[in-house]
Formats: sequence, structure tokens, C-alpha cells
Amino acid sequence: LTQCAFGPRNPGSEGYYACLDFMVKEFEKYADEVILQEFSYKDPRIRKKTHELTNVIARFNPNAEFQTMISCHWDTRPVADMEDNREDRNQPIIGANDGASGVAVILEMLSHIPSDYKNQTGFILFDAEDQGGGGMEGWDWIIGSEYFVSQMSDEEISSTEFFLLFDMIANDELTLRYEANSDDLLNEEIWNIAHSLGYQNIFEKRIGVSIIDDHRPFLDVNIPSVNLIDLLGYPEHHTIHDTMENVSPENAAIVLDVVIEWMKSTYWVAGTPTSSMFYNSNTSETSIFIPIIIFTLLSSKILSRKYLLNNLN
Repeated sequence: LTQCAFGPRNPGSEGYYACLDFMVKEFEKYADEVILQEFSYKDPRIRKKTHELTNVIARFNPNAEFQTMISCHWDTRPVADMEDNREDRNQPIIGANDGASGVAVILEMLSHIPSDYKNQTGFILFDAEDQGGGGMEGWDWIIGSEYFVSQMSDEEISSTEFFLLFDMIANDELTLRYEANSDDLLNEEIWNIAHSLGYQNIFEKRIGVSIIDDHRPFLDVNIPSVNLIDLLGYPEHHTIHDTMENVSPENAAIVLDVVIEWMKSTYWVAGTPTSSMFYNSNTSETSIFIPIIIFTLLSSKILSRKYLLNNLN
């Protein structure tokens, strides 16, 4: 089963628990330690009722502090409040882009990051990012990341070099602009790498939206942070049409190419192996895969678009 096959993954739903189990098992394939950061959130509508939520953290050296953090959110919105059709606005969304795309990219990244770097990197899947503004009535946005940062020690905060967030990076017509609150230097570094790789048609060097997202709690404690997101270029956002038919696995692979090359050139120590590219513009084929999903093609280096679709599906 894959993420979208579980159905909506808003807190408390059947798909939520099925997806949580799936993500933990995937993390366990690559990480030395998988931490379930469980916490409670009080339901403002019902006295004394709380919801149990879970951030999922993968780390490769339990004794090392995180120097860098890479993340996304894994929950989906329980209402399609951006739907044109009023009768559809109370339906939950599938979240092929808004949720699933970030998880798919992180799961793929886990198997490609060099061992001498991943020991200092934490991968975090945040719960309850997308429930504010009437998603789950009375709830706030970015609940999981707010909780995570609240549990960080001063030493952990000061030792973190950067925080990177994937959110909505598989738009079928992807255009990434600088998220207005993100760190200027990180924006410039990443966009320069993208242009050097020939992806200037996707990475536009101009200011885009300012958004409340999971990078904000990290910025609030002065951790340099960057949010890769195309909000305005995805009309299916928070609608019942946020499905596989409207996302591009090729674009997700391009974003992963850029981030891998940026980290290799800027943060990884000398001597680490050069990453293979996930997107081949000459053949329009992509080599991003997750073993549990594409179990019959583990020996393949280049996978066609239909298999990459399964990664996000």
C-alpha cells in the first residue's frame, strides 16, 4: 500500500494510523533509530478530550546531535475548503501533493545520503501541520513542529546549522520562488544550484508567498530555515482534486536533485560520493524509488514515470 491508497490521513482517521505504521516501517529500513515523538493536543471543542499525535523522527547516530534537519508534514486536511463546489467542501482531501510528496522525497533521500553525513542529519515527519483555519475546528496550524521545537534544548538549537522543509513540491506545473520568511542565504544557495543544473524554469529568483508552515518555529529560535513550496501554482490545493492526476513525479525528482547537489556542494564533507541524478531531462525518466512500493525493480537504476507515480501514490 502507498500513502494515497490509505485515503485521507487527518488525525484520528483510519488512513492516519495505517500511514503512520507504513512510515515507521520505511524509516526502520534505513535509520539506526526511529523515534515516535508522541504528544497530546486538547480538542478545544470538547472539554477534557485530547488527541494523541505523533512526529516521526529518523536518526542514524543516536549519540550525535542533529546538525541539520530535513522535514515535511505527513497529515492531510480533513476538509476541502478551497473547493469551488460548496457541497464538496466538507470532504477530506487525499493530499497527493500536500503531504504525500514531501514524505515520498524524504523516504527516497534516506537511501542516497552518504553515511558520513547522515550521522548528523535528522529526518522529521511532522504531524498536524494542516489542521488550522477550520481544518479540524478550533485547531491551530503547525502543531507538530511547534511541539518539536518546544522540546529542543538550548544546546540542540545552537548546534543546528539549518532546517529544510519540503511542502508541495510535486505540482504538475511547479514554480518555486523564495518563500518570504525563509533564510536569505539558504534561498540564494539552493536557487543558484538549481540554475547551475538548468532548472531555472522551476526555481525562479523572486519573492513568493509568506506562509505559516513548519519552518516558522525554527526561525523563531534563530535556526536558519528554508521552505520549498509552490502554493499559488497548485489550484488543487485543499480541494478533492489534490490527487495523483495533478502531480508530477518528475518535478519532485528535480527538487530532490537540487537539494542533494546543494547539500553535497555546501555542507557534506570532502570525499563523499557524488549522488546520481534522480531526473534525467534527456530521457524524461526518473530514478527516484521506494523499495516497498517498487519491489520488483530493485535492480533498476532508471525507472519510468509510471513507477515514480507509485512512490507518491
